[in-house]
Amino acid sequence: MKRTLYPKLVLCLTILLFASAANTALATPFLIGTFDGNQKDLGILNRLIDGYNSSLPDISSAGHKMEIGGDLKTYEFKNLSDKEYLIVKSGNLSELWYLAGADSWIWNAPVQILPNGREQTKAISHYISFDSSDPPTPVPEPSTFFLLGTALVGLIGVSRNKFKTKDET
Repeated sequence: MKRTLYPKLVLCLTILLFASAANTALATPFLIGTFDGNQKDLGILNRLIDGYNSSLPDISSAGHKMEIGGDLKTYEFKNLSDKEYLIVKSGNLSELWYLAGADSWIWNAPVQILPNGREQTKAISHYISFDSSDPPTPVPEPSTFFLLGTALVGLIGVSRNKFKTKDET
C-alpha cells in the first residue's frame, strides 16, 4: 500500500501545480467607472481610479484613440498585454476599464436607460487605450506552488527512507 501512495501523491501535486499555473494566466478586466461624454483629462480619470481603489496605478500618459466603424455591440480587444486601461465609448456613455494583465477581452455594449425609461444599447464608437506605466510583474503563484510541491516530495522521500530503515532493523 505504501508503494502505491507515493505515485498518486506525485500525480496530485503535478496536477495542482499545472492547474494553478493555468488559472493565473486568466486575467479579467474590471470596470472602474462610467461617465458621460469624452474624458481626456488625466487628473479626472485618476481621481475616478483612486475613488474605486487607491492601490491601482494612475494613468501617466496620454491615450491612443482608435475609431471603430460599423454597428458593433460586441467587440474583441486583442494584444492588450502592454495596455493598462481602456476607455470604451458607446453612445453618450464612456466606461473606464482596468485590464488587470489581460491579453485579450470581449466587450459587450452596456444597456442604457433613456429618460423616458426605455432601454437602449449603443454600438461602440471608439476606444482609448493607455499604455502600462510599469512593466508587467510576474505572478509568483506558479513558482510558489512548485517550491511547495518540491518540498513536499522531499519530505515524503525522507520519511519513506526513515520507515524503510525502521522496517529493515
